[in-house]
Amino acid sequence: GALRARKQYNTDKEQLYRFQHISEVKFHNTEEKDKPFSISYLTEYPVEALGDIVYIEPFLSIEKDNPFKSMERYFPVDYSIRRTIRCSFNLAIPPGYILDEKPDDIQLTLKDKSVSFITQSQVSSDNLQIVSQLQVNKTTVPVDQYQELRALYTQMISKQMEKVVLKRAKSE
Repeated sequence: GALRARKQYNTDKEQLYRFQHISEVKFHNTEEKDKPFSISYLTEYPVEALGDIVYIEPFLSIEKDNPFKSMERYFPVDYSIRRTIRCSFNLAIPPGYILDEKPDDIQLTLKDKSVSFITQSQVSSDNLQIVSQLQVNKTTVPVDQYQELRALYTQMISKQMEKVVLKRAKSE
């Protein structure tokens, strides 16, 4: 799992540069097996402006669709490896704008703590940081927790669709 991912990403890292909106791609801990493997990069986010209001999608979705579509499950969910997927969004609020809305913080955790999802934000006068993290602590989730896992993913995907809203500051 992790070793294969390291080799694949290390070998194909140039492919990430084919996306025009991704830059400064860095691979961390590609050789150190006792440390977590990670990728960091910068990207441009889609912005939608309507008059004095700007809408920004802050999340690069961990999942775009809920992989758990079935209402029932007869076998445990097998993740193969434990993992943490962490996305960090940093926004310098442009001069002349104020933060009007941001996604609310949320913490979702299965009863046995095998899977969790959090979104937390910090706001200063001219900066916004939002951190979103999916953590899989056990490789297998039993059938009796399937509905809870399915609901967690539904809420996670819904949270990742929320936008940041900036408004033009009123001049005095």
